[in-house]
Amino acid sequence: MPTNQEPTQSRPTADAVAALVALHIAAESHLLDTITEILRRSGSLASALPGIRRVIRQVVQQLTARTPALVDEVIDGELLDGAATAEREVLAYIVQLTDGGAQKAIEGRIRRVLGRELPAGASRGTPGGIPPRKPPGSALVPAGRPRDFDFGVPTSVRAEAAIRESLVSDLQDVRRRITRLDNDIYKVLAPQAARVQVLDVELTPAQAQAIAWRDFTSNGITGFTDKSGREWSLSAYTEMAVRTSAARAFNAAHLERMHAIGVRYFTVSDVGSPCPLCLPWQGAVLTDGPVVAAEMHVDATIAEARARGLFHPNCRHYLTAVFPGITTLPPRQEWTPAHEARYRAVQKQRRLELAVRKAKRQQENALDGDMTAEAKAKVRAAQKRLRDHVNSRDDLARNSRREQPHLRDAYAQIPIFTS
Repeated sequence: MPTNQEPTQSRPTADAVAALVALHIAAESHLLDTITEILRRSGSLASALPGIRRVIRQVVQQLTARTPALVDEVIDGELLDGAATAEREVLAYIVQLTDGGAQKAIEGRIRRVLGRELPAGASRGTPGGIPPRKPPGSALVPAGRPRDFDFGVPTSVRAEAAIRESLVSDLQDVRRRITRLDNDIYKVLAPQAARVQVLDVELTPAQAQAIAWRDFTSNGITGFTDKSGREWSLSAYTEMAVRTSAARAFNAAHLERMHAIGVRYFTVSDVGSPCPLCLPWQGAVLTDGPVVAAEMHVDATIAEARARGLFHPNCRHYLTAVFPGITTLPPRQEWTPAHEARYRAVQKQRRLELAVRKAKRQQENALDGDMTAEAKAKVRAAQKRLRDHVNSRDDLARNSRREQPHLRDAYAQIPIFTS
């Protein structure tokens, strides 16, 4: 069975992920647009601050009200999708690699393990009938989640609770960061206004404020700085947090269902564009803890691989089953100069896309005609640099979504925020 394809995410789950990301993207867009309009109408920063604080409180309240239901939908959907994908993967092995008699015997065993009948047609070699989702309150995701530690609680439920708590905490950090926004704006704009008073420069207070606001909007609403010193806007950070948590939930459910079926060995999918942390694990054999009397060579445990970089934030890899004596693993790969060149080219493309987004933000939030004209010229120049870079290699392609100011998904309906 091929092991180099990404898991297919069901449409409802993909829509839930997109809706949660779009909610926070819309919040950032609404803040930038509304604060710009407040500054246009206000004669000074001091008179603008009350209005800025008011819109910030309104946005945070709306995020607090809308986020929890979407988080539940994302995590529950990914857990169910992960379990269903695992079942389809094992049944595909059965159909492909066994004759009729052995196939029926194995299917009977799986029916007993799973506690339900296989879909009609599976025994005839068409395993695609397994539904991708199960109703809430299933064995995988019980309707009531225990608060106290209980040794009888399945590992999948603990994973669900931990992932949900992690994502909720990440998004609460976003909301806390938004509440500091008025102070951050003041720290950016006030020094520019002070320059006009203490320095002999040919700037009016309005021009000084416009320069500072241009710097602020070009960087978006900076949310977080990671360990490497890279700054994340709220929209980019939210997208990373949601997609990372969704992938964790999918893998947790996938692994739990594989355990229930009796699979003990795993490998890592080939997603086509790995990073230096993930490539060494493609084609490796992993186990979920020590295995007594192993039937094949084991390279590491899943925990060891994760500690060495696998499943990092925004990682697209997932686990797939390995059957001793049946699965043909792809050869292990070393990180080569060709891999390095492509990785650097992709990273450069991301930086150039960021430059396009910054210029478009300046154009959207320009305070006067001169700033608008300057921003348009920057957009064209940034797009040319990006176009030239993409055309310089055959393995790169432009992604229009990543050039939009707020990383908007074409199919995601951006929520409306009210002031």
